[in-house]
Amino acid sequence: MKKVFILVVLFILSGCAVAGGTDPSIKANPESDYEKTYKDLGIGQIHDFEFTLPKAGERWVRVWVEGYHDGKKIEEPLVEISYGKNPDQTEKGQMGIGIIRDGGDGALLHLYAPGVSLMPRESPLPLNDPGISTWEYAIGEEGIKLALGEEVLLGAYRQSSSGTMEAFDLQNAAQVKRMIKQDTTVLLLKIKVGNDQEQQGNT
Repeated sequence: MKKVFILVVLFILSGCAVAGGTDPSIKANPESDYEKTYKDLGIGQIHDFEFTLPKAGERWVRVWVEGYHDGKKIEEPLVEISYGKNPDQTEKGQMGIGIIRDGGDGALLHLYAPGVSLMPRESPLPLNDPGISTWEYAIGEEGIKLALGEEVLLGAYRQSSSGTMEAFDLQNAAQVKRMIKQDTTVLLLKIKVGNDQEQQGNT
């Protein structure tokens, strides 16, 4: 009986270690309060994630949006946040991008992360052109772990003036390239976590 008790305790402790872990993780959060607020106010759309960062005091996070128009990449990120070395042992909160419609031809981009948020900035790309548009998550609600130093695609906003839009696998780099060439406007939301600020260099 004693041996069984010890085995059960070891199993529970092992399970806790796996469940907690030290890897950063992120998951889609499509039913968040943020999304409900955007929808209720009718101001645009928001794409929300739940982000967990263990060892926050030792790590830096970079979140940014790449823009493409007619297959050509905009040189600088449309919006970008870089932060790190939080004194808290573990940082957890919401992260995402909001597209705010201003009623005209333009749109504002609102990028936010746990404890930090940018003032909405005017998008240099047209996001209200005639045609069809969609937002697609690249990760699901089950979430993924983030390897340090690895650039990860979280989702894409797509706009097409052709009236049709092909489905692409956002986990497939070759298909993402095809999507960029085929659609009129593409925004890619990306994240990268590293051990120090130098690892967050521009992509």
